[in-house]
Amino acid sequence: MRYGVATMDEKLTPEMRKSTAYNLWNSMIGRCYSPSHVARRPSYEQCTVCPEWLIFSNFKAWLGTRDVSGLQLDKDLKYPGNTEYNPQCCVFVPACVNTLLHAPHSDNGLPVGVRIKPKTGKFFASISKRGQD
Repeated sequence: MRYGVATMDEKLTPEMRKSTAYNLWNSMIGRCYSPSHVARRPSYEQCTVCPEWLIFSNFKAWLGTRDVSGLQLDKDLKYPGNTEYNPQCCVFVPACVNTLLHAPHSDNGLPVGVRIKPKTGKFFASISKRGQD
């Protein structure tokens, strides 16, 4: 039983611990139910995992044979504000996209990279590669 809510219903072998399915599932459970994770990331305080996915084999079956290398499981891209990991809402996105979409707002109250042109009052966006040649 993980965090008193999730069930690992398959034998947890060294190979299983290295598997994509296990690592995605374990990370998802931790984001929602680990007290230390929620303390570091309070935005996860209200997040949950649907009852179906609290059982590892169900999540593994949903994942199937998808190649999700370099991708992250996202719960609220399709439905902004969604707080539950479930099969209807979750999608896989590249890590750079997930980071951009969930980046903290800048000091102007707008998403990072968005500004307002003082003369026109119109919005504009910009990006840069900081710290890279």
